[in-house]
Parts: sequence; C-alpha cells; structure tokens
Amino acid sequence: MLIRLLRYKPVAIHQPGKMMVTSDTLSRSPAACSQETSNLHEDVRFHVSMVTSSWPVSDGKLRQLKEKTQQDVSLRTAINYTVMGWPMYKQDVMLAARDLFDFRNELSLYDGLLLRGDKIVIPYSMRKEILDRIHDGHLGITKCRERANQGVSPAELAYGRRLRTTLPAVPQTLSPRPVNHDLIRNRDTANKALQKKYFDRKTCHLPDLEPGDQGLLKKREGEKGWNQPGEVVVNVHLAPTS
Repeated sequence: MLIRLLRYKPVAIHQPGKMMVTSDTLSRSPAACSQETSNLHEDVRFHVSMVTSSWPVSDGKLRQLKEKTQQDVSLRTAINYTVMGWPMYKQDVMLAARDLFDFRNELSLYDGLLLRGDKIVIPYSMRKEILDRIHDGHLGITKCRERANQGVSPAELAYGRRLRTTLPAVPQTLSPRPVNHDLIRNRDTANKALQKKYFDRKTCHLPDLEPGDQGLLKKREGEKGWNQPGEVVVNVHLAPTS
C-alpha cells in the first residue's frame, strides 16, 4: 500500500468529530471492556467490604437499622434522590429530605443503608437510643469537655491509646500508638490564647482619672457593689511621694 502511494503526494486533513456527519470507525466499534475496569470493580467491592466490616455494630442491629431506614420517610426520599440524582436547588427538594441537601455529595447507598462517608445515617426513630448509648461513656472522657475537640483525654495520654468503654469502637482505635506531647501542649496553649482573645475582645484601655472626675466607691472593704459616689481630688501619680 505504501509503495503504491509513493507516486502521489497525499495531504492529511484532520476533521474534528463535531464537524463529521457520521461517526468514525472507532466510535462505531468500541473496544471491549478492559481488564482494568473489572479490576476497578473488584477494588471497589473490596474497599466497601473493608469499611463495613469495621463498623462497631452487630448483625441484629444492622437488620434493625435497615428496617427503620425503610420506614423512615426522610431517609427513603434521600435514598431515592441519591440513586436518581438530587435537584440543583434546595427549594426543589422535598421537605422530608431537605435537611440532607447540604451534604448530598457525601451520601451513598449500600445494602439498604444510607451512608454519609463511611458512617451510617441513623433513622430519626432510633436517634434518641443511639444518643443515649453515646452519652453512656467513660466518666473520665465525658467530663473532659474541653479536650473533646482534640480527641484525647488525660487517661488516653497516659496509656497512649483510646480507652475501652461500654460503647462499641473500631478495633484499630484501641491499639497503642505514640502520643506527641509537644503537639498536644502547643494545641492546648493555642486554645487558651484563643479563649483569651474572645474574652478580651470587648475590653479596652480606660483613660487615667483626672481631678474632678466622678466615680463610684465601696463603702467598706469586703462589701459588694460600688454604690458610694466619689470624686477624684488629686492625681496620685503626680502627687509628691515625700
């Protein structure tokens, strides 16, 4: 073929696909699915299986969650939107599922359960029960409210791992791990500085009192309230010391 074309001077012209009337050869006979696609499906199934196996929940509780999910109007509507597609605007979403619109991109469906990331969305009828179980935790942890946002407690710093409580937990979180005490100390110092900033944001420096300025005094030492009117007679800083 190439030898026959030697006596010609062919010119190749590229025609964009959007300008062609008929589809090209490759579009009319696409290649079969490659092995990489099937491997991707296997990887996805393996990842989903790994995530679900780490859930700290029994099989009986999973069945109960599935039943309550099917009975929950809000979650059923959200599942339908997750499968079929969410509307573009929040006002177009049915009122039952409007609370889930803000994190719709994090929702997925697995085996009849609505997930947000790798966590199960609890039906409304079971949320009080789950909250009661969450609050039934270790006393040393629940009393340390100021360290809740850091994810550690003094006992966890001492043991170097999370404490086992009556609440189910992912087994990986109970394994010992080194604790960076400098990081915790710096984070605690930064939180204290931030609290001081918020506490002092409405304060300001007052000007020095001058003779003739009016003020309130306490009648006697130890009494509560400043209800005795007074007047500045002399500026102490300017008065002679001897």
